[in-house]
Amino acid sequence: MQKFWNYIHNNPGNQGAIKAEVAYVLHADYGFGFCCATDSIWGLWDADALSGNVWSDVNPLIAEYGSRLDIVYDDAEFTGALESHYDRLFFWNETIT
Repeated sequence: MQKFWNYIHNNPGNQGAIKAEVAYVLHADYGFGFCCATDSIWGLWDADALSGNVWSDVNPLIAEYGSRLDIVYDDAEFTGALESHYDRLFFWNETIT
């Protein structure tokens, strides 16, 4: 954490250089680790049925969009902000093609 803090404070010009165009919207409070399809949830619970789907959805999106992809949480309070900020939203409960 200290290295990250030092980096962002010593390199302020690098932050926000690439604007994400699309976002993958995770189920609210779903803390998937994104290391592998069977990664834990919040580091506490084993992978569940959703874990494999999230893994399968996100990898092709990363391949296509790279750093132009954000991964965010579904929160009704911020839905309007998400819709206005990104060109396209991919939701955890839809089929990603």
